[in-house]
Amino acid sequence: MVTRGAERREGLSSPLGGWRLEPPPQPRAQSGAGRLISLLALLAAAAIAVAAVFVTRAEQTTPVQRAAVAPTITEAAAAPTLTVPPPAASNRVAPTAETAVAQPVRQTTQTGTAAEPTAAAQSSVSQAAVEAVVAAEHRAVTLATSVEADQQIRSYLGLSGVAMLPPAFAYTVEPGDTVTKIAARFGLEEATIRFNNFDIYDPDLLEVGATLQLPVRDGVIYVVQSGDALSAVLDNYAADLEATLAFGGNGIANEHQISVGQVLLLVDGSASVAGASYSGGTTTWTMPTFGWPMAVSSISDAFGVPRGNAYGYHTGVDWPAPIGTIVGATAGGVVSYAGWDGGYGYWVEVDHGGGVRSRYAHLNEIFVVVGEWVSAGGFVGSVGNTGASSGAHLHFEIIMNGQPRNPYEWLH
Repeated sequence: MVTRGAERREGLSSPLGGWRLEPPPQPRAQSGAGRLISLLALLAAAAIAVAAVFVTRAEQTTPVQRAAVAPTITEAAAAPTLTVPPPAASNRVAPTAETAVAQPVRQTTQTGTAAEPTAAAQSSVSQAAVEAVVAAEHRAVTLATSVEADQQIRSYLGLSGVAMLPPAFAYTVEPGDTVTKIAARFGLEEATIRFNNFDIYDPDLLEVGATLQLPVRDGVIYVVQSGDALSAVLDNYAADLEATLAFGGNGIANEHQISVGQVLLLVDGSASVAGASYSGGTTTWTMPTFGWPMAVSSISDAFGVPRGNAYGYHTGVDWPAPIGTIVGATAGGVVSYAGWDGGYGYWVEVDHGGGVRSRYAHLNEIFVVVGEWVSAGGFVGSVGNTGASSGAHLHFEIIMNGQPRNPYEWLH
């Protein structure tokens, strides 16, 4: 019989052989130093485990948390605060002042991500770019058109390629001419031709052989009058001062060099705004109140009576009066014509702005000159019997946008 003690000593073996189970070694009593070393090792292992937990949690920190603790660099008071994003987690390097400044400044949002340009900002930039391209193309087309128009004018006047163009020139209407065709030929706006030639009734039915006064640029042909100040004239016609001075054909370097009788081209001016009032750089115009040009006691020919003219009817009203009776302007405006015509005799036209004009024909005398401003009731001439007239009377017209209107519908 084998005792338990003997069993432990001899160990267990398999009856088949090949292996045996050795009894575990008997524990050895540790000394005091050994126990201290074991305790320190245990504490070190615990510290490593705790550190590993903190590192793992730091790796999982959100961008918001990292941005919250990211260092900032504040420059001078006029400069914004620079927020430098932390380096990638795989390569954490504390940013220095030098490396932070070297990075591009990006405005950050409250979530810590870089703010991208808004759709409105991108649209604004794109629109500005498109407008710049369109403006450049417009300038190029305008320049090419101007050069070609100058060549046409020089060819018509028989001038050399380097000759200075005059402010205006006389053009004789040719068969088939219309205002549209003439404007295209010389690079002008149709309105430019019409408000420099107020006697045009129908722009599509010009009288062959008639003479038109054409400026070489869009604008108003103006004859300087006594007492004129160029700045006031330019304001009255809404013309461009710098362009008018720069146009070589005017022969002036400053606004004080003008002289009475001098013909000027008021560049970009318009007779259709003459006499209008200006407020804050914006043109405002209201229909004038038309007063009677003289005392009227009778009428010799009414508006609309059939006539053999371009319109086929009488375009004004005729009021008999003794020769020399004073005629006043029906409303304030600028004198756009003052001279002689075979049909009208001596006649005056006043431009009231807004496409509205008045005419006074068969005068005996003319008291005004082209370009002069007249107030409502201001004397423009006296009753006569000149031109195609059968007796002393005043032929009076009101024209709106090129169409004669019945004066009795407007006079007050």
